[in-house]
Amino acid sequence: MARPPVAITRLTDQMEPRIARAFLDAVQDMTTSANMSALVAHIEAGNTEAIMRSLNLQPDMLAPLDRAITEAFADGGQYEIETQDVPDPDGVGPLVIRFNGRNPRAEAWARERSSQLIVEILEDQREMARMVIQDGIARGVNPRQTALELVGRMDPITRTRQGGFIG
Repeated sequence: MARPPVAITRLTDQMEPRIARAFLDAVQDMTTSANMSALVAHIEAGNTEAIMRSLNLQPDMLAPLDRAITEAFADGGQYEIETQDVPDPDGVGPLVIRFNGRNPRAEAWARERSSQLIVEILEDQREMARMVIQDGIARGVNPRQTALELVGRMDPITRTRQGGFIG
C-alpha cells in the first residue's frame, strides 16, 4: 500500500516541533547556566578550553535533543509498520507486525545518528564561539561584552538569557 504523502507530512509536522523545542530548550539551558564570571576570566586569559567548559558545550547538555530524536525514530518505525500492507503468508488471518525500537541494531542505529548530529552541533558551536572571540579580540571588545555576545543578556523577567550566538 502506497503511503499517502499527507500522512507522512502530518507525522513530520508532529516530530519537527518536538525536536526543535528540545534543541532550543537545551541551548537555553546552556546559555542560562553559563558561568559569566568564569567565561569573562577565561576570555581575558585566552584559555580556549576553559572558555568551552564555561559555555557548557558538552554532549550531556544536548540530552533533551537526543531523547527527542530517539522518540522520533520510534514514532517513525511505528508509522512504517502501521502503513505496511503485508499479505498473510499462511492465508488464515491478518499478519500482525510490531515495531521494536528496543532491538539492539535499531537502538545502535538511532544512537549513532543522534550522537553524530550532536557532535556536529557542538563542533559548529565551538567553531562559532572561537570566531566570536577572535573577532572580539581583533575589534578590541571588552571580554565581558564578548561573553555577552556569546551567551546573550539575562532577561530580568524570565531569568533566562536572550540573544547571543550560542544556538
